[in-house]
Amino acid sequence: MARVLFVEQSPYASYGGSKRVLVNVLACLDREVWRPQVIFHASGPFVDEVAALGIPVRVVESSAALLVAGAERHGSGDSAPASSASGLTFLGPSGLLADESVRPQRAGLRRLAWEMRASWRFRTADVRQGARLAELADGRIDLVHVNASLHTDYAWLHAARILGAPLLTHEHEVWKTPPAAFRRVARAAASVLCLTPERMLQVGEFCRGRAVVDLLPNGIAVDRLVPRRPRAEVRAEFGLDESRALLISAGHVQEWKGQALAIEAAGLLRDAGRAVTWLLPGAEVEPGYAARLHARIEALGLADRVILTGERADLPDLFAAADLAVHTSIRPEPFGLVIIEAMLQGIPVVGPREGSVPSLVHDGVNGLLYEPRNAVSLVEAVRRLLDDPAARRRMGGAARARVRAEFDVRTQARKLEAIYARVLAGRS
Repeated sequence: MARVLFVEQSPYASYGGSKRVLVNVLACLDREVWRPQVIFHASGPFVDEVAALGIPVRVVESSAALLVAGAERHGSGDSAPASSASGLTFLGPSGLLADESVRPQRAGLRRLAWEMRASWRFRTADVRQGARLAELADGRIDLVHVNASLHTDYAWLHAARILGAPLLTHEHEVWKTPPAAFRRVARAAASVLCLTPERMLQVGEFCRGRAVVDLLPNGIAVDRLVPRRPRAEVRAEFGLDESRALLISAGHVQEWKGQALAIEAAGLLRDAGRAVTWLLPGAEVEPGYAARLHARIEALGLADRVILTGERADLPDLFAAADLAVHTSIRPEPFGLVIIEAMLQGIPVVGPREGSVPSLVHDGVNGLLYEPRNAVSLVEAVRRLLDDPAARRRMGGAARARVRAEFDVRTQARKLEAIYARVLAGRS
């Protein structure tokens, strides 16, 4: 039986897409072949769900505390790298290096300094962090599966080497050109797992064809994500009947997810005389941004039309009660799990014509595409579907059928197991 260490690097307690994918996959693994254990960097309901599966799970609540504890165990005075906001630098928007990593352009000396810093970290700070991370593993490990991009934090590669286990890095993040040091990580990895063919091409080109890249689209539990309440009951919760259109844009409340674009579009719809309520469910992981959204809703007089609901555990109910799902990301989306979750409930999706979205939303078949970051284009697509109930029904049916045929998590788990088997066979 092969022992697999899964690592989820998200610093958020909210139940985001990569965590949902991980929990779904864990539930489908063949436990007669694979013995998983999991490390999270935040507590949340996902921890309880993994434990309920009978899988050993640990939570590293504070990366700074782990670094201090490691320094005490090793009798050294090591401290966090000067460029790190807190101890172990896990990839995510809470850390300075993570913020640096998503800036799209660098030039001249600034780019060179960034590259040099990443290379230095790879050879020094990441090595020390890797030694401490390796101590978190419980017993022998045959594979290390990092459930997040390793664009800026390479410590888990060093940890895997110490453990004597192949590393797989699962590219869930938005792709921005990483420092050249990432080539070493990708080339050393047993597999770079990519969600879309577009990401496979990006990684392959960046690594000059010398990385092992596998396609592994996200999957969802199609038989478990079912509405629990009638449509009318859900709409009544928000004071709606069938005379008012209900739109939904689900996702973490953070700037790149584009809730601000939804608010501007809602204002345009109101000015055009369209009676629409727009739900924005999601954890407010960037409080400053959330405060600006609330202020903008008030300033535009949209308090009765745009509702930030907070994080909800009943997304299938909300999707099934809505007329349309609208995806508003203002950066290229790496996948968009909420897109296929909405499609599963039989509603069409309106999404930006970039990133992974066109591979999920086939324009005119199961939804419509609009020009990215363009509220006018978004509103045109929404109005077109609101004015054509027959098209909504046809596209919604096509959306549900596609998800059931192509994005079942059981299929994803079997593909992942085949990759694991190939990697282990290559070591024998």
